[in-house]
Amino acid sequence: ATGGKGVDRRTTMGIAAGKYADRIVITEDDPGPEDVEDICAEIARNVQAQGNDSWQIVCDRAAAIETAVRETDRPAVVIVTGKGEEECMLRKNGPEPCERDGSVLKRILAAYDA
Repeated sequence: ATGGKGVDRRTTMGIAAGKYADRIVITEDDPGPEDVEDICAEIARNVQAQGNDSWQIVCDRAAAIETAVRETDRPAVVIVTGKGEEECMLRKNGPEPCERDGSVLKRILAAYDA
């Protein structure tokens, strides 16, 4: 749920994740003018409202993806949503380079399988 727009997605995404996911790692996705922590906390409130207490906030996106992979028992499905193949994170001071989600996953899965 990007910062400064799409605010209603924080509710719908939190509700859907809270209802259907066994475990949730909430992280940044183009926070723009807002604080990452505030956006994540709002999503977390909507997850909790569904009675789901199996969530955590990891503000750094690459670290969040690693947490999701490393702390998941096999067999499992890990879904990473948001940035996809984008190489910039939109922040208060403008775009900053970031690693693509697919590259992060490949790197982490390679280390996980080793």
